[in-house]
Amino acid sequence: FMTLETQRALPNEPDLQTIQTQIQERGSFCPVQWLIDTGLLPYPGYEAWRYGEHDFLTQAVECETGTLLALLQAGQRQAQALKLVSESTRYHDWRAEQSERELAFSRRAELSQLLSTRWLRSQDLPQLDLFMDSGTASAENGLIDTLCGRQWHEAEKAYSTLCEIAPNHNQLGRFETLVLYGKHMAANPVIESEWVADELAGLEQDIAPVARELLRGRARDYLALAWQRLGHSLAASREPHIHPSYAWMQIPDWQQVIDSIANITDYREQPELLGRLAQALYYRGQQDIAMLAAASVFELDVDSSALMAVASSIGPLNTQWQEFSDSDEPHPSTHFPAWLLLRRPGLIHHLNSPYPKPAGKAFQACVSLLHCRVEKRDEINARERLQGISPGLLRVYLGAD
Repeated sequence: FMTLETQRALPNEPDLQTIQTQIQERGSFCPVQWLIDTGLLPYPGYEAWRYGEHDFLTQAVECETGTLLALLQAGQRQAQALKLVSESTRYHDWRAEQSERELAFSRRAELSQLLSTRWLRSQDLPQLDLFMDSGTASAENGLIDTLCGRQWHEAEKAYSTLCEIAPNHNQLGRFETLVLYGKHMAANPVIESEWVADELAGLEQDIAPVARELLRGRARDYLALAWQRLGHSLAASREPHIHPSYAWMQIPDWQQVIDSIANITDYREQPELLGRLAQALYYRGQQDIAMLAAASVFELDVDSSALMAVASSIGPLNTQWQEFSDSDEPHPSTHFPAWLLLRRPGLIHHLNSPYPKPAGKAFQACVSLLHCRVEKRDEINARERLQGISPGLLRVYLGAD
C-alpha cells in the first residue's frame, strides 16, 4: 500500500460535456464560474476578491499555479474544439465607493487572459436586437450590472432609466421584482423565524427563476446574497429542505454546508444530510474522506433512490457504485462500503478522520483483513471472519470477483 497524504483532490479538466452544460444553463463557458463549480475557488474567496480583500483572484484559488494554468488551457482547447467564440470580461469591485475599480486576476499575464475570457456560441454573441436600440441595450446592461453588483440604490436608478427609455420593454415587471427584492434584502438582513418558510418558497418559486433567466451567467452574484441570508436565518432541523445546509449548497459555500451539518447531533442517521456532507467534503478537496462518509449511507435502512442520489453526487463514487451494481456476483447494498474498501484499499488511511465512515460488520472485517496485509500478519482468522459474513466479498479480496 502507498501511504496517502492528505491533499486537495483536483477536478478533471473541463470536458466538452461540462462546457456545453454551462453554455446551456448560463449562456457561456466562464472559467471563473467553472472554478467555483468545482470547488477550486471557494465562493467566500471569490466574494472576498469582489469586495477588494484580495489583490488578485488567484490568491483565493486553492490550486498550484502551474496546475491551474494547465486546467484553464485544457478548457480553452475544448472551447476552441467546439468552435466557440471568445469574449473578454471585466469584473468590478462590489464596494459602492469602489464600484468603478476593475479587479485583477493574476500577476501572470497568461493566467489573467485565461481567467478573463468567456466562451459563447457565435449566435449568442451580444448584438443589436431588431426591437431594441443601442440606448435600450445599454440601459438594460447597466441595470444588470447594478443588480449583480448588489448596488440596490443604483439599481433603482438604472431601472428608472430603463423605464424612461423603453416603457414598453417586455421584462420591466420582472426586472422590477429583482430590484425590489434586493432592496428588501438590504432592509431586512435577518429573517424573522415566522417568515423563513415564506421567504424560502418565494426565493425558489419566484426570485431565482427570474434571476436565472434575466441575469444568466451572472445570476449567482445576485442569488448568493439571498441564499446566505436564508442560510443564516434557517434553524437547524431534521427536515433537510429547511436545514441551513440546503441554502449554503445553492451558492455553493461548501465549508458552510459542512459546518452547519456538523452542528446536528444525529446527522449520521439522516441519509440526505449525510450525503450532503459527503458532497461538501468532496468539493472541499477531501475525496477519500468524502467517499467514506457517503459510503456510510449504504449501511442505513434507506431506499434505492436515496442511495442513487448519494452516489450520483460524487463522480468517483458513482463509478464504483455502477461497477458494484453490475458485478456478476450480486451483493446486498449494505455491503457496498466493504466492497468499495476492497477496491480502494487506500481508504483505510482515512479512517481516523472526524467525519462519518462505515461501521458495519462486513466493512470492519475488511478493515481487519487489510490491516493484516499491511502489517504482514497472518490472515487466516481475518479471512475466516469475512468468509462467515460474505463469501462473495472474500472472493473480491482474493481477486476472484
